[in-house]
Amino acid sequence: MSGRVLLVIAGAASLIVMAALLLMDRGLAVDGPPPIVRTEAAPAAGPDAEDAAGTAHREHQDAKPPEETAPLTAEQTTQEAKELEAALEDLRTALERSVLERLDPGAILDAALLLMDSEVDQRAVPELAVDGRLRFLLMETPDGVQAEVLVAKSNFYANVLALGIELDVPAGGPYMVDARVRERPRVTLTAWTDASGKLLHFGILTGLPPDSAANRALGLPVLEGKLTKGVLYHLSLEDPSDWGLKAYGYQNQQPFTEPITPLLDGGPWPRMDDIERFNRNLLDMYARIKER
Repeated sequence: MSGRVLLVIAGAASLIVMAALLLMDRGLAVDGPPPIVRTEAAPAAGPDAEDAAGTAHREHQDAKPPEETAPLTAEQTTQEAKELEAALEDLRTALERSVLERLDPGAILDAALLLMDSEVDQRAVPELAVDGRLRFLLMETPDGVQAEVLVAKSNFYANVLALGIELDVPAGGPYMVDARVRERPRVTLTAWTDASGKLLHFGILTGLPPDSAANRALGLPVLEGKLTKGVLYHLSLEDPSDWGLKAYGYQNQQPFTEPITPLLDGGPWPRMDDIERFNRNLLDMYARIKER
């Protein structure tokens, strides 16, 4: 197969992933090649492949010698709590800035990795996600924070796993961001893998939907003019130079999605080691869920 054909295929895969991310935000299920994120729609090689991947991963974990870890001291526990609190403040800032069509993926990933130290409840939440994914809550998250592991079925990927995070709105009045009252800020980080657990695609979807009732009560427009709900970011692990950033929302009451000039805040990116660690953490959580 020629290099030109391979390039066309890779480009098409990236476009499908981005479209899948957006459809997930609208609660639609789309079965197409690449990934899914809170706005995703998409892929996996079916339950048999997921079972095989989960079994292989557990066997790999079982082969490791048991590690004994000393209990944390009170000072260490306090320090970890402070780190998480600071990371969640940075996460809120990153989500709010995303409606200004900027993204700090490092701040989002840092908060996600710290929250993943929490145990996952092996019992699925009775209500499915809007796009049909299974939901498993993380336990003992800080007050004002809800996090959950999301599991999707796919015809193209062995595993489509995600971590969803929502933050409470601050107390003390309307939650105004970019001249609109907003609902709870949220973000979904999604990993698409093959049957061996190898990470193929990584995505971030932010969302600050408008609080329609609160905006109307204040005489503010809801969907008139331009309203950016958030951004969606996609990275191909097969070719890290293949990545994209889009804004989405409403323009004069009509949905819009448009590529934006990459404005990535924070430090160096992509942080491949941390992205791979995020994927391993998701696979570990999924393996524990399947042990139930």
